[in-house]
Amino acid sequence: MAVCKINIDSDIRLAMTAGIRRVFVDNPSAFDPREYLKVGREEVKKMYDAILKDGWDGDWFVRAYDAYSHKVGSKECEEGQIFIEPQGFAIMSDLDPEVTKKTLASIDERLNTEHGLVLNNPAFTKYYIQYGEISTYPGGYKENAGIFTHNNAWIICAAAYAGEGDQAFKYYSEIAPAFTEEHSEL
Repeated sequence: MAVCKINIDSDIRLAMTAGIRRVFVDNPSAFDPREYLKVGREEVKKMYDAILKDGWDGDWFVRAYDAYSHKVGSKECEEGQIFIEPQGFAIMSDLDPEVTKKTLASIDERLNTEHGLVLNNPAFTKYYIQYGEISTYPGGYKENAGIFTHNNAWIICAAAYAGEGDQAFKYYSEIAPAFTEEHSEL
């Protein structure tokens, strides 16, 4: 079963690089960055439009599409409706200011706990063949709605980048050892 992840950061860089390479293939003597970067920016715009068309779920970004073109991490899913991974990079990609606000609100409402941001929500409660291993773990354990600090860090960066310093600090405080000593035995 194949899953095609939406990797916003990599997809945008690849679009820019593909546009620039096309200029250099067609005109190896091209030297003026204004010319080749213009083509790269046009490709980035196309990628932005595609991400907003097929990756935006109305309040957050879809995690992936499965081999049957069904969304993973969508309101359409019974479980695992929102995943942490695509949200931070989408915010830092400056796709759209309103989308950023909605995404940050969804992160806070759907992923945040007093111990940090969970990887997905709601947790899987049964096995889904299309999701595989993630749906075999009990909710809150490992990749099934567990809390991984490295994923939290991207959301902290994204919130700060979007000008939401208080929100970024709140998320940092939920996972930083200096702030979690009272419940570190959990």
